[in-house]
Amino acid sequence: VKYTPENVQWSFIQPMIEARSDASAAQLDGKIYICGGFNGLDCLDSAEFYDPVVDQWSLILTPMSCPRSGVGVVAYNREIYAIGGYDGLTRHKSCEKYDPTTRRWTFVCEMYSPRSNFGVEVLDGCVYVMGGYNGLTTIDGVESYDDESKEW
Repeated sequence: VKYTPENVQWSFIQPMIEARSDASAAQLDGKIYICGGFNGLDCLDSAEFYDPVVDQWSLILTPMSCPRSGVGVVAYNREIYAIGGYDGLTRHKSCEKYDPTTRRWTFVCEMYSPRSNFGVEVLDGCVYVMGGYNGLTTIDGVESYDDESKEW
């Protein structure tokens, strides 16, 4: 569903292509990108995006490098970043980014700590990841990624 503040009204939109929980989403160029998650049986390596102009979901044909449930997703420097997550066996510290222009996923250097179900945000030109779960315990640490230095 979507909310229209001008009308103070909720309305239905088209359903996603794949049912997913524990996914994460970000907005880029007026489209909503949703990555990873869990479909009730498997952790997902798929992603799709919603175009509100035509009320349509489209599958990103190239999957991510691994399944990512509890993934952090953020729009950063005109690309969609998928960070960390859980594949059903292990938490990841790997990161990858999707370029909507080339329609390709490429690797980004790994975080120091594997994590899933964490906060992620862009602030002052860097991506910050906060908290989460590493498979053994909750994390109170914060890491930041700078695209200029290509380092966490």
